[in-house]
Amino acid sequence: MFLIRDVYFQRIDRINSPRKSLESQGITVLSRKHNNNINIFNLYHPPNNQKLDLDALEGLFTNATVLIGDLNAKHTAWGCALENNRGQDLENLSNDKAFLFLNNGTHTYRSHSYNTTDALDLTISSPDLFPYCSWKVVDYVGSDHYPILIELDYDIKTYGNNNIYWNFKS
Repeated sequence: MFLIRDVYFQRIDRINSPRKSLESQGITVLSRKHNNNINIFNLYHPPNNQKLDLDALEGLFTNATVLIGDLNAKHTAWGCALENNRGQDLENLSNDKAFLFLNNGTHTYRSHSYNTTDALDLTISSPDLFPYCSWKVVDYVGSDHYPILIELDYDIKTYGNNNIYWNFKS
């Protein structure tokens, strides 16, 4: 996860995943201008766990939130050729919470073993942020997952500059 310099944020504690199947990293980007902080979560759900941890995920579907990650959930809505139970569950949860997928059908994963591609890396936005988001898969860099560039064109007024400057001449 990369942020622009001078953007202030706080780490969010790991989410409680009762099944211990959902891995997460989260931050809250602090914004004075809108009095509305932005939550960004990086998520991973291993392929060997068949059921999506909906209890843990449901709590993340709040205003001013972007969910990013590989949940190993397949659905035709975001470009997969086939659907699995996880994909159907995630599509239903997203619809229930009125969240929107930024994915445009471009595949984000390449299996070197089977020489196939799929859309496993998802970006889901709350409806209030969706109009400010852009999403694109960028050039292949050697991993089995392609990098994704997500831009949020949302003016954030920072809290000031607390950069540390070192003087090595003294």
